[in-house]
Amino acid sequence: MDKKKALERLSLEGAAAIYPDFPSGNVIETERPDFLISSDSRVTGIEVVNYVRGQGAGGCADRRNEILQQKVVDRGRREFESNHLEPLMVHFSWDLNRYPRKTDVPFIATSAAEVVEQYIPQTLFGHTRISSDRFSDTLLCTFVSSINVMSVRNDRQALWSSISAGFVSVSEDELQRLLASKATKAQGYLQDCDEMWLLIVADGRYMSSTAELLQEEARVSQLQTAFQRVLFHDRWNKQVTSLTG
Repeated sequence: MDKKKALERLSLEGAAAIYPDFPSGNVIETERPDFLISSDSRVTGIEVVNYVRGQGAGGCADRRNEILQQKVVDRGRREFESNHLEPLMVHFSWDLNRYPRKTDVPFIATSAAEVVEQYIPQTLFGHTRISSDRFSDTLLCTFVSSINVMSVRNDRQALWSSISAGFVSVSEDELQRLLASKATKAQGYLQDCDEMWLLIVADGRYMSSTAELLQEEARVSQLQTAFQRVLFHDRWNKQVTSLTG
C-alpha cells in the first residue's frame, strides 16, 4: 500500500469510527473511486479528498510555504544534531508575510542550526527565547521572527517544529468550489456503485488543513453536489459533520 492510499485508509477508518451512519461492509480499495464498501444490499463508493484552505488551480500558496518551513525545521534539526548531543525542544515563529523559496531552504536551515547552538540552555528544562535581532545578520532573519529553545530530558522529548497562526474557519463558498471540482467524477463512479459519498478530510498537519471552525452556514446550507452524502472529517478534533442529507 502506497503512502497516499494508507493515509486515505486511515481517514476512512477514523470517520467510520465516530460517524454512526457510516456504511458498513467489506472495504475494497480501488482508484475510481478510492474505496467501495460492499454489503449484502448495496455498494457505496467513497471518494476521499484532502481539505486545503485556499486551494486553487495553481495549488495553495500557504501550503507551499508551510511545507518549505517544515523542510527548514527538519534540515536545521539534522544539522544541529550531527554536531550536538543535547536533546532540545525548538519552536520557530515565522514572519507570516515572508515566503521562502525552495533554493533558500538549505541556507535558512544552516543559519537556524548555528543560531540554536549559540543558545543551548545550560540547565534541564531551561528556556531561551531568541529574538530576530540576535540573528539579524543572517538569511534566517528575513523569514523567522523568533526561536524558542528548551532543554529536555531525552531524545523522546526532543521536538523541532513551527508555531503557526491563521484562519481555521471553512466557508460555504469554499466547500462549493471543492464539490464542483469533483462533480464529473461523482457521475462516472456511479457505474460501479449504488451511491457515492465524498469524505473531505482536514487532517490538521498544517494550518491550511486545520478546520476547527466549520461556519454555521456551511453546516446547514443546501450545497449543490452530485454526491449522495458529503462528510467533513476534522481529524484533529475527531469530528465528522454531514454537509448534505
